[in-house]
Amino acid sequence: MKLFKKLAVLCAALLTTAGLSMATACEIGGLEDLGSSVSNESVTGSEDSASDTASDDESEEDNQNFTYRIKVQNETAFGFKGLKVRLMKGATEVASTTTNTNGFADFYKSETLPLDKYTVVLDSIPTGYALKYPDSTYETMPEEKFEVRIVLVPTGLI
Repeated sequence: MKLFKKLAVLCAALLTTAGLSMATACEIGGLEDLGSSVSNESVTGSEDSASDTASDDESEEDNQNFTYRIKVQNETAFGFKGLKVRLMKGATEVASTTTNTNGFADFYKSETLPLDKYTVVLDSIPTGYALKYPDSTYETMPEEKFEVRIVLVPTGLI
């Protein structure tokens, strides 16, 4: 077990040295005490909670202050930076933002964004990628700290 922990830490260090950020630790049985876990995608009515490593420019406290968190990631949980994510109520856009370095788009409760059920729309998918579940509708629920995972998979040409 200690070997797996050391391997995960080494993997994270190598990725950091290479200039990449690691959104979550590789899932190798029992790495919960490293503070990371990998969750499946949250799709229409299901909720998964994951503790992700904060980016260098985000403190751990800031990482927990979201109302809705959308993560756009590949199958190995690495996030896509700079993608526009919108929250829609019917045909009306309620809020929008772009994903950060780790692929997170965080939304905060306000007068214009009360707790409610919103449809999550990803404006553009990077060339060479497609939605893993193209027929799914991604939605938030009227709950604090609700997370939605949108997984993109390679289509062959990247």
